[in-house]
Amino acid sequence: MAVKYSSDVNRHLDTRNHPLRKEIDAVREIISSASTEIKERVKWNGPSFYLETKDKEFDFGNINLHQEKFVQFIIVYYTGLPENDHGILQGDWKDRKEIRFIDIADIKSKKEALVAVVKDWIELTNR
Repeated sequence: MAVKYSSDVNRHLDTRNHPLRKEIDAVREIISSASTEIKERVKWNGPSFYLETKDKEFDFGNINLHQEKFVQFIIVYYTGLPENDHGILQGDWKDRKEIRFIDIADIKSKKEALVAVVKDWIELTNR
């Protein structure tokens, strides 16, 4: 089943002419298809993902469009960092981690881990 991207995010990316657009779209597709609970919008000047509950919205993460050497996906954790980094989470911040994707082959190799990170984040956030 093909994932329908947010038209607002598509328009925003179309104006950016980012050299890694194909890679960014591949990451967006994996995140969007990992859970129907995750929604997409433009925030912090890039593709941003969030979870909407009955009481509040929680920002999941953002693709940093200022970075042009690799796709940098920064994830925000509200209730503590996950126990399992699935071999792809990086960084030593107290409330966030990042995942770097170099090219399409790297994205494909990290797909299962990224899906697991999405599901773990939803579980941690919904506690």
